[in-house]
Amino acid sequence: MKHLFRGKRVDNGEWMEGYHIEDIENNKAYIFDKNYASIKSGMFSCYYEVISESVGMWIQKIDGNKNKIFVGDICKIYGGDYGDDIVVVVFENGKFLKKCGSVVIQFSDYYELNNIEVIGNITDNPEMVGKK
Repeated sequence: MKHLFRGKRVDNGEWMEGYHIEDIENNKAYIFDKNYASIKSGMFSCYYEVISESVGMWIQKIDGNKNKIFVGDICKIYGGDYGDDIVVVVFENGKFLKKCGSVVIQFSDYYELNNIEVIGNITDNPEMVGKK
C-alpha cells in the first residue's frame, strides 16, 4: 500500500489505518479500512469518519520497535547530538521532517532508525511535546 494513513475514529476513539479521503464541503475526513478495501474493483466497503486533525500519512519508515512512523507521531531519538530528543513528525514543503522546538530537520537525514522510538502522537499526547 503506497499511501497509508492513520486516523482516530469519531464514533469510538479507536485508531485505524487505511486510505484517506476528505469531504471538504462538509469538513469531514474518512479512512477506508485497508483490510476491506478492494483495490482491484475500486470499491471500498468499510469506511469510518475520523477526526480531521488526527489524520497522518505513514512516512514509510519503521522505528526501532518495528512500529510504523506517521505524521503527527511524537518520537524519542536516543543519543542525538544533544542527548535524547523528543520530536514531532511533520510534513512540510513536500518533505517529512522532525520538528523539535524551532529546529526542523529532514527525516530522511536521520539514518539510525533503530535509535528512534514512537512514544505517542500529538492527538492523544499533546503534553509530551517539548519534554525530554
